[in-house]
Amino acid sequence: MATLNLLFRKATVYDGTGTTPVVADVGVADDRIAFVGDAGGATTHEVIGCDGLVLAPGFIDIHGHSDYLLLAAPHAESKVLQGVTTEVGGNCGDSPGPMVEAVRAEAQVALGEFGIPVNWETLGEFLELLERGGIGLNFASLVGHGNVRAAVMGYEARAASRDRVKAMQRMVMAAMREGAVGVSSGLIYPPGMAANAEELGEVCKPAAQFGGYYATHMRSEGAQLLEALGEALEVGRRSGCAVQVSHLKAAGEANWGLVEQGLAILDFARAAGMAVAADQYPYTATSTALYVLLPEWAQEGGAEAAAARLAEQAARQRAARELGSKPQKEWARIRIARVIKQESRWAEGLTIVEVAQRLGMTEGEAVIELIVSERGHAAMIRFAMSEADVERVMKHPAVMVGSDAAARATSGPLARGKPHPRAFGAFPRVLGHYVRERKVVGLSEAIRKMTFLPARRLGLEDRGIVRRGAYADLVLFDPDRIADRATYEEPLQPPVGIKGVWVNGRMVARDGELTGALPGRVLRGRGACHAMPGG
Repeated sequence: MATLNLLFRKATVYDGTGTTPVVADVGVADDRIAFVGDAGGATTHEVIGCDGLVLAPGFIDIHGHSDYLLLAAPHAESKVLQGVTTEVGGNCGDSPGPMVEAVRAEAQVALGEFGIPVNWETLGEFLELLERGGIGLNFASLVGHGNVRAAVMGYEARAASRDRVKAMQRMVMAAMREGAVGVSSGLIYPPGMAANAEELGEVCKPAAQFGGYYATHMRSEGAQLLEALGEALEVGRRSGCAVQVSHLKAAGEANWGLVEQGLAILDFARAAGMAVAADQYPYTATSTALYVLLPEWAQEGGAEAAAARLAEQAARQRAARELGSKPQKEWARIRIARVIKQESRWAEGLTIVEVAQRLGMTEGEAVIELIVSERGHAAMIRFAMSEADVERVMKHPAVMVGSDAAARATSGPLARGKPHPRAFGAFPRVLGHYVRERKVVGLSEAIRKMTFLPARRLGLEDRGIVRRGAYADLVLFDPDRIADRATYEEPLQPPVGIKGVWVNGRMVARDGELTGALPGRVLRGRGACHAMPGG
């Protein structure tokens, strides 16, 4: 046996497949697992005693939003410290390439203070930038339908012609050859909200040729949830893509319980042979851009266009009238998570009701004021789901865990604001609160949802599993202590109970601290013109 880099002694090994754990030694040589069993007299550079500790595959965040922020924060602190070793970006119809002006504006706001130029055009160029700079975790990306639609026809809120659909197909084909793992849509955001199932199905066909999947932030996560699920399945049927329903939930108190029928729809489709699955974050609050509260006509063109439109008095008054129909109790459930300008930071963490009181305005007027002053870049947290629904969804065997968050930090520019606690807490929250305390699912099943299941969705045979020959993406934690500490009031708190995290055989976190290593790799899909490095 070759000399090992690392030997885990007497770990309780959950291999990721959902089977019964075993107590075993696990050896790592270079970036691979050398064996799982009895180490015997193996020689090694480092031995880690694991009595009472769980060794599992590194967690795969199937729905992340770090994307271009990895250029500024390559260590991906909030992800790595919660055990995430692979993130999938490009979700909700919005990917780091192909570059379009709305994405460029958002990236320039985020990266400008780091002095990082937004000088790439294609998804492939962005992925190459990540490789050259180094990253702390593995990263794969979908290509956003919103990007390709905006590139072909701007933000026109109308059906795409056949020629424009073909142009979008060509762009998706190019992105798949550059390494995309599928296509995502964001059907509550412009320009995706103007697309229909026929367009989406056609645009996704090139992805199906390479085993890519279709991930969708559906058109409704509220009263029309079931219809939106039907549309997602229709896109899958038309395109031949597997379907991934992003952050499955029922938002709005009047819609609580709809997830039960939604899960039944997914079961029916799966029984008929469709490859459909979903993901969720383990919280009862959502988080997104503040401007999505606006009526659709006001959102056209994206965040900055909406802010510019509402700077005009007539549009501002019309939007305020339409927002005025929302009851105050709904406004009280919405908090400001992030603003860009220093002079607006007083609003972070306050509800819309509290912001309106400070400004001496109605709630609708206060929302518009923040959107205009922040050029559309303000973000919100909205308490909209029921705990019973969260648990219902979590129990389903085809549901994975996804943070729906960008990587954040405990210091510096990425520590500003009051972001959703899922950025630091999603995966430990499942293992601590829902497994150990609530007993919603067992530990083996929860780990499967975080590892093996998303790895197979991505077509990764050698990740998401602890076995000989697999990549050594690993997390070691205390099952009796692991817990999230991030709250809505103090969201930038790392979890506890995670002893170590390894990416491709190198330690990236130890006892809640980063090691500084950047061993992550870009994981390209099957359509890439060259061999996919790292699996």
